Amino acid sequence: MCRIYEKKIKGINPDLIILPEDVVGIVSPQIIKAAHRLGIPSLILPYTIANQEEAFRSLSAQPAYQRTHPANWVISLLYPRWVMERDGISLVRLPGPHLLGHEFTGTTPPDPWMMNSGFANAIAVENRAMLDYYRDAGLPDSKLRLVGAVYDDYLAKYRLNKEAELANLRQELGLAEGKPVLTIVGCPDQSSGHHPGGFEYEDMADMCKHIAEALQPLKVHYEIVVRPHPNFLKMGDLLEEAGFRKTTVDTARLIALSDAIVAFASATIRWAIACGVPVVNYDVFQFNYDDYKGFEGVVHANSLKEFDDALRRLVPHQEDFALLKRKQAEICEDWGRLDGRSVERIVGLIEELRSEKPVSRRSA
Repeated sequence: MCRIYEKKIKGINPDLIILPEDVVGIVSPQIIKAAHRLGIPSLILPYTIANQEEAFRSLSAQPAYQRTHPANWVISLLYPRWVMERDGISLVRLPGPHLLGHEFTGTTPPDPWMMNSGFANAIAVENRAMLDYYRDAGLPDSKLRLVGAVYDDYLAKYRLNKEAELANLRQELGLAEGKPVLTIVGCPDQSSGHHPGGFEYEDMADMCKHIAEALQPLKVHYEIVVRPHPNFLKMGDLLEEAGFRKTTVDTARLIALSDAIVAFASATIRWAIACGVPVVNYDVFQFNYDDYKGFEGVVHANSLKEFDDALRRLVPHQEDFALLKRKQAEICEDWGRLDGRSVERIVGLIEELRSEKPVSRRSA
């Protein structure tokens, strides 16, 4: 596979390879290695939080990833760093034959479970909070470049001109003048996966029904907009039936112009924090990620009852809501560089990497 990528890269002859992630498999590690053979550096421009737990939860119900699978057991003894155990479940990050492929081609990262821990030359770090996150996960400082993210400039565009941009959004979506906006950031359908705390609904339709019922009291205070996840657009249809407005408007735009957010363990919560917008985070699939725990502007809920209680804190003009806004404001600069210059800094990093000779290949 590396040779195939090498041939394709030769045909393009780029100065730099830019990837949205470096995750184990037959794509990004092999592309990075092929580029290095040709003296071409690589840059990771992340689009989401590199969460080890997310990979584990999403694979936990897949038979081919169980350590007890005959093709995995012996290989996992030889290469234990590919194994993760949680809640009585033991998995390998890739099925045995693919695992061996990484070992034989020299593309195994120091931590196969940690996205972006491989051989890319640099990682464009989004903000100070993510810099700490990557460091805590063991990614080396030598690869981390704090430059911001492209979405920061979109957030800045809308946030710094909020009055005019919000007027445009209201006209576009038919929203009432003067009423605050609450955005529901939808989730994919992960109801069939392994949920340590259990999935308390019959299916996604049942989940949406109960979510809609819990949100009904807030319709008095907000224009409520649903932005469904691209992998589960049906959530927009289901909540529209309950009287909410669905849209596929850019999520960053909606978050920047909203007064409150409801999300479901979404990486976009960091955008809301950067904009100082209070969040209710309903961990409906019981993944129990630590990403936003300890931040008082993000209210966490693990059950329908907790979700219902959390939504009461979003009522405008109450002290509880004012407190959430103050807490978000205290940390917003750690979660976003909203000066409108992130793209400029990323371009500077690209120019720096283009001129790097010779191109190094190292994971630390």
